[in-house]
Amino acid sequence: MKGNITLKILEVIGEGLVTTADIITAILESGYGASASKMDRNYRRLEARRTKEILHREKMKSYYNLISKLNRDGFLIVKQKNWLLSALGKKKMEKLKKQMIERIPRKKYEVAKSNDLTIVSFDIPEKEKRKRNWLRDTLANLNFKMLQKSVWLGKNKIPGELLNDMRKLEILDYVHIFSVNRTGSIAER
Repeated sequence: MKGNITLKILEVIGEGLVTTADIITAILESGYGASASKMDRNYRRLEARRTKEILHREKMKSYYNLISKLNRDGFLIVKQKNWLLSALGKKKMEKLKKQMIERIPRKKYEVAKSNDLTIVSFDIPEKEKRKRNWLRDTLANLNFKMLQKSVWLGKNKIPGELLNDMRKLEILDYVHIFSVNRTGSIAER
């Protein structure tokens, strides 16, 4: 019994930084003559609590560092022990909101087969190049083939979620989608 507890203490200390208080607390909470496994469970519980407290302190430190940086950069002002946005802070907030709205989605859309040929044609302005490249990548992931850089063909449906994302990105007006149920040349008919 005594050897098991000694072994457990040595193992716990061997794993890294351990406070004497944690070991003593684990032993005392386990009770005299308790098994090494009970002491181990108590120690692990204390260790988990300490880890959680450390993570909480690190998150709080990170939060306060961010507040301090925002203050140094002029985005915040202190008025009667309250934090307020400065004019610069309001501009920054609006800019960040706009960036969040314009953030390009990184989704894998569901591929749904179609009997019809779907043609996607677009003319997205150069200033929206990131969005245009995103649309090309998305169409390629939906198994569409490039006919020209801005004309793509496929035997798949365009997911409604993709249409919603194009609407959010404000490029839907530049995109035209056609469904063709008969293909071939007019001369062949």
